Amino acid sequence: MKNKHLVIISSDIKAGGISKMIGVHALALVREGYKLSILLPNNSDAISSVNNYIQDNIEYNKLINIYKLNIFDKFLIKLGLSKRVNLILRSADACFVHNAKLIPLIKNISVKPVFAVNHTAKYKQIKFYKKADLIFSVNKTIILELINFGIDKNKCIYCPNVLVNLPNIKPKLMNKNKIIIGALGRMVEKKGFYDYIDALKILKNKGFNFQAILAGDGVLYKDLVKYAEDMPELEFSGWINNKQEFFSKIDIFCQPSHFEPFGLTIIEAMSYGKAVISTKCDGPVEILNTNKKNGILVSKKKPSEMSDAIISLIKDSNLHKDMCDKAIEHIHKFYSLNNLQNNLVSSMTNYFQLLHEK
Repeated sequence: MKNKHLVIISSDIKAGGISKMIGVHALALVREGYKLSILLPNNSDAISSVNNYIQDNIEYNKLINIYKLNIFDKFLIKLGLSKRVNLILRSADACFVHNAKLIPLIKNISVKPVFAVNHTAKYKQIKFYKKADLIFSVNKTIILELINFGIDKNKCIYCPNVLVNLPNIKPKLMNKNKIIIGALGRMVEKKGFYDYIDALKILKNKGFNFQAILAGDGVLYKDLVKYAEDMPELEFSGWINNKQEFFSKIDIFCQPSHFEPFGLTIIEAMSYGKAVISTKCDGPVEILNTNKKNGILVSKKKPSEMSDAIISLIKDSNLHKDMCDKAIEHIHKFYSLNNLQNNLVSSMTNYFQLLHEK
């Protein structure tokens, strides 16, 4: 298995969870000795994600070739006329696809297995997954939807996102006189940051002293700043590169999303020993326990529930400490790079073994 040549392909260009996980998947595979050809748009953030993980390792660099695609390349791929891409796909043993729409295009070019990675749980994309040979999904709800759509359950594999570098830290004790609450993400409607601000306003109106941070950038940045103009307690820190610095500042992390297939920032916060409050989206409900052991789940679009959860942690320092301890334990057990490596390797090994037996 380890001498196999694999392709990773994506048309995604945005900074965020998908681009980061393309880099993580590449790292997991080269750590197992696979040779990779990675095809990405020339302006994709995933290029820097891959390079960040492998740049300091000579052996990994030898195993990876990154091919940058321009607009003309992408047009030719749709027509099946890109000689360079066709040659790469046909010479590979299998192809990992990180965008559903690419699956049928690749199937038209090559007879080699296509392993899809389903990051987003978009219902309109389910039809594309029917053509995939394996489907790695970041939450179990996606798998149920795929099966209900008629896809063979044996093709569906639960494959949550993971973290590459797990911090070796002890959770800090919360200072009740200087509580800092944080949230982080792309400032778009589905991330629910208006609800986060409303929860903070409720907290303020109830007389609690706190500081808060909202980190990130996006189309709603200016609107959110204006919405919070009566909240001097809230700092807008913009897009941050040093997440360790961000998480080291805060005591409580809030995830107010309306739609969240996974929740990468949740496991990042937990890895730093932070108490997490999240809305009940498909991803977070599989990460956090419902009985307040390693986090707290609240209803979507209910700022009052989020503020109540924050208050419960402020008032009960033992609950806060216990939650932080259990958060670290949970992440180390289920969301390490080794978990992903074992998952990918065992799934591919089983697939090729069954293929050989047919």
